[in-house]
Amino acid sequence: MQKKPVNYLAVLAVLAALAILPSAASAAALYSGSTKVPVGTEMVGSSIGNFKFETSSGTIECQHSQLNARVTENGPKNVKAEVTNLTVTGTGVEGACVTSFLGTFQVGWDLPSCMATVATSSWTIAGCSGNTGFTINSSLAGTCHYRSGGWQIATTTTEPMILTSKAGSGAEFTKNSGGGLCWPNARIGAQYELKTAGGGGLHLQ
Repeated sequence: MQKKPVNYLAVLAVLAALAILPSAASAAALYSGSTKVPVGTEMVGSSIGNFKFETSSGTIECQHSQLNARVTENGPKNVKAEVTNLTVTGTGVEGACVTSFLGTFQVGWDLPSCMATVATSSWTIAGCSGNTGFTINSSLAGTCHYRSGGWQIATTTTEPMILTSKAGSGAEFTKNSGGGLCWPNARIGAQYELKTAGGGGLHLQ
């Protein structure tokens, strides 16, 4: 029984056609209800529960965090936004976080930072031109700075949009500067509900 010759030109044509098709897995656009939100839309992420730093010294919790961002690109392949504000506050004086072993401390996030979607399953927060990070000013440890190449946060695909970073599996922030009382690294546990500044729900599709 003779084998039919393979038409390699036809095979190559099919592969080429598949290569230029858009990838459904990587495509993402940001919507509020059925409306695709315009570039420039302001977003607000309010924390759900405590913001946690998981460190070698134990888990440190601050009671509130807020993320503000402005959409700079919306589809067809991904969504990008500039993080204009990221606050982490506690119950101490002037919003300081309070711990039993690090004293009170203020948290300041490195800005500007940028966030971008990874398909429709997560966002990554990184420096707009490099690393992202934060500074802790502690009453006992002094000033400690930490940085990471990117902080990946899982997201729901339905409204309300819930962003979740698990402390045990999130990006590791390593100490960039600071004294011996600064912990060497930290992972962040946080959860946000992300809406438009006007209170509209958001989702990726």
